[in-house]
Amino acid sequence: MTTAHRPTWKAAVGAGEGGNWSSGGAQSHMRSAKDAAAFTKIKYRERGVRKEGEVLVEESLRRLEEAERKEKELKKIGKRQVRESDDVESSVKLLKVQGEGVDVSVLDKFDDADSGDEGGEEEEESDLDDSDDSDEDEGSDDDEDEEELLRLEMEKIKKERAAAALALREKEALEAEATATSIAMTGNPLLSTSGSGKMKRKWNDDVVFRNQSRKEKGEEKRFINDTVRNDFHKRFMEQYMK
Repeated sequence: MTTAHRPTWKAAVGAGEGGNWSSGGAQSHMRSAKDAAAFTKIKYRERGVRKEGEVLVEESLRRLEEAERKEKELKKIGKRQVRESDDVESSVKLLKVQGEGVDVSVLDKFDDADSGDEGGEEEEESDLDDSDDSDEDEGSDDDEDEEELLRLEMEKIKKERAAAALALREKEALEAEATATSIAMTGNPLLSTSGSGKMKRKWNDDVVFRNQSRKEKGEEKRFINDTVRNDFHKRFMEQYMK
């Protein structure tokens, strides 16, 4: 079995790197200092070093605690404590002393000094209420009339707008129909009455090489298996023997 197909140099180098002394032993290697591993130990985070996200979370928590503390203080200020002595003092009504041995409650009970004035005031208030009611009725009637006028005006405006929109749609439909008819009449040269009826010429109709193909069609080549009757022999005889 031949070994011509097997590698020679790579096999020897591989054996040398493995310590095979038959190929010269382990070979020395040179390596750049820049290719050496720079970090061979895992670096752990030091104490006191925090991420930006952790700092933001702590700051937001601190703000929330501060807001809660302020809210509690405001609630404490709003709910003031009332002493029992204040309640007792407020429940006691003070009476004005008009004279020694005079009961103020009795005087208030039998005091008719303001009775006539109160009756007059009640009559005046009733008259004012009647006048206010009449004014309110008149104002409500005026408001209803104004609302009716506004409603009629709005209906009129709506009708005018609807009529204008309908007229615009009809006009657009007529214009579109006229355009379609003109296109149909002028698009077909057989139906078109305007012009001479000739087709429009293109910009390259009068070019020199307009109707020429890339390769001119010449005479078709033919093969005649006869040295005397073929085309080459005829051209040769016409050129040199005539």
